[in-house]
Amino acid sequence: QKSEAGSRRAAAVASFKLAMARGNDFAIANDYAADIISDTLGDFTSENRPQILRGNVGRLFGQFRFFQVHMLGKTIQLAKDAYQEEGWGERKKEMAYMLTMSLGLAGAAGTPLTMLVANPASSAILAGIALAFGDPDDPWDLERDAAQFVREALGEEAGNTVLYGLPTLFGIDVHKRIGLGGLSNIVNGEPPPGMTATEKAQWYAGRLAGPAFGIVSDAMRGADALAEGDLVEFTKLTSPKILKDFIKGTELYDKGAVGAGGRTMIQPEDISPTSIALQLLGINPAEVMLAQEERRDVAKLSTEIRQRRSLLLRRVTEATLENDFDAREEALEGVNAWGLKNPGMKITQSELLEAVKRGRKARAGELSEREAALLKRVRGGD
Repeated sequence: QKSEAGSRRAAAVASFKLAMARGNDFAIANDYAADIISDTLGDFTSENRPQILRGNVGRLFGQFRFFQVHMLGKTIQLAKDAYQEEGWGERKKEMAYMLTMSLGLAGAAGTPLTMLVANPASSAILAGIALAFGDPDDPWDLERDAAQFVREALGEEAGNTVLYGLPTLFGIDVHKRIGLGGLSNIVNGEPPPGMTATEKAQWYAGRLAGPAFGIVSDAMRGADALAEGDLVEFTKLTSPKILKDFIKGTELYDKGAVGAGGRTMIQPEDISPTSIALQLLGINPAEVMLAQEERRDVAKLSTEIRQRRSLLLRRVTEATLENDFDAREEALEGVNAWGLKNPGMKITQSELLEAVKRGRKARAGELSEREAALLKRVRGGD
């Protein structure tokens, strides 16, 4: 709140002095300063909010969305005005400045142009194109493949600078904090692969409801941690940000960068002192962000591959059980093609026989060995 107030005071004083220096009187300079603040930083007063964001409930769950709505509207209007403007006018200059600053500080992933592909509609279209024209045995992902192309063309360090901005040269990651690439997103990012349906629901709820849900969620998780005797986790979840950052910094030094599921992404001895210092100050280290992005891509690709293998096994099983020899031959051709493109993940003959065996048991209403063991345990058997 203090930083926001400071920004508005600085903008008001600077624009007021500029208007007075141009020979305007006090009233005109005052109106000019008010217009500049409203145009650049936004008017967040109750009178300027939509009805749904007014009242206690609206402010609680919608306050954090208002700046996003303001910047999205401003960006679209600026792009429209720049397009309609003749010659190299003020609007084109302002648009060029916005793009240059966002590209420099947040990289290609943080520019407003990212909105053209990073939105639900474009994602659905791209997924449809990949499904229609792509190779299902070699999953295609625009974001992952584009980043890989940039790194291969420019080198690792230069590629990361182009993708995530100049601060990465100093070990700092701010592309999600100050970037404009996610303005059109209702939910930023995707839930980590491997989550259960309940965990995904909680993840989406946290992104949709914002800080209000996060505070309640952290408090409940903190209570669970305290009940289990994990005082460090309890402190991290229920403490002010400055203390949370300190704990994260000490954990980074002691345990390294740990991802979802407790898997270590970077060993403690490989973490740079700069990254530890940045984390202690509450700044996300670039090397940790890059490790998280890489692990996310690996997990996503692994999920896609696992789903493809399961589909191929299911096709062979269904065709075999239906005695459809043509469909079975086609399914086996798909299995062979998969093995040629993914030699390290071939579907073996024993896997096919086991899949058919499980399919026969399922059709006969028989339980698998695992299900039978679980049922026996539920019934209290030895």
